[in-house]
Amino acid sequence: MYKKARDEYAGLKSYTAEETELLPDSEETEWENESGNGAGRDTITVDFEALRAINPDIVAWIRIAGTEVDYPVVQGEDNGYYLTHTFTGAENSAGTLFLDYRNAGDFTDSISMIYGHNRKDGSMFGNLKAFLDEAYFSEHGEIQLYLPSGLRIYQITACEKISASDGLYQFYGSDFAENGENSESNIIVEQDTGQEVESGWQENTEDGDAEKTLENSSEQEVRLAEDSGQEQKTKELILSTCTSDSDTRLIIRGELTGAE
Repeated sequence: MYKKARDEYAGLKSYTAEETELLPDSEETEWENESGNGAGRDTITVDFEALRAINPDIVAWIRIAGTEVDYPVVQGEDNGYYLTHTFTGAENSAGTLFLDYRNAGDFTDSISMIYGHNRKDGSMFGNLKAFLDEAYFSEHGEIQLYLPSGLRIYQITACEKISASDGLYQFYGSDFAENGENSESNIIVEQDTGQEVESGWQENTEDGDAEKTLENSSEQEVRLAEDSGQEQKTKELILSTCTSDSDTRLIIRGELTGAE
């Protein structure tokens, strides 16, 4: 299972090409100080037309330079199918990185959530736990998200463990939460055990539970605004995976800082 998935995703990288983006003079010093890579940012070009011919569900390509994260991102009709299917549709426990089906596919929601498995071999989102190390965190400071419309840069602001029932999974900051859909099910990406993955969902169907979720969401919305020191309209990208504790999730927070 591991080799088949790795081979597939390695093959998909043939639809990307590396290049070096020259930064404006105003950004050169900052980039040199943060990464030591000089006045340039390593980026890629993505052949979305060719990838769409393989799988029309593709919405983006995500990359964190210097890490294992370098994959296509899809969006299905639900949050279940791509837990156990690769980009080409092969049944495999590696699954595919996928955007929550309730999010806008162009990442215009105030919060966009991408899920991926915590694989033992470090593939998919199995590498995210490395960001808990302060040195590693400081050396890998940005997420590159390639859309058919262009490149978006997200500055990584946090790596943290949160409860699987955290109000964040109710998408309190996304546009669809305003449409009364904040009581939707929460996807749970299971810890990789080397076996086939069973997807799990939590339903908030009781009035008491729904009320509590809304209260938690409101509290976190205020906390996020206070932490960022900006208006709630800031665009945030969340990368979410599981941990060895079934009640805990590991997330990476990224704040949109630029678009090209």
